[in-house]
Amino acid sequence: MMKYFGEGLSEEHKALNQIIRKKQRTEEAKKIFLDIHKQLHLWNIKEREENEADR
Repeated sequence: MMKYFGEGLSEEHKALNQIIRKKQRTEEAKKIFLDIHKQLHLWNIKEREENEADR
């Protein structure tokens, strides 16, 4: 996954994959998903410098 997310987000994506279908961990999965989403779209939304996902 590093190819798509970079090193930091790749680890978060792995964690999300492990818990996403577990009902008792829904809130944790939502938090991880939103964090990944925010990092992937940070540059576009906030008009900041490119991040590792952009590169």
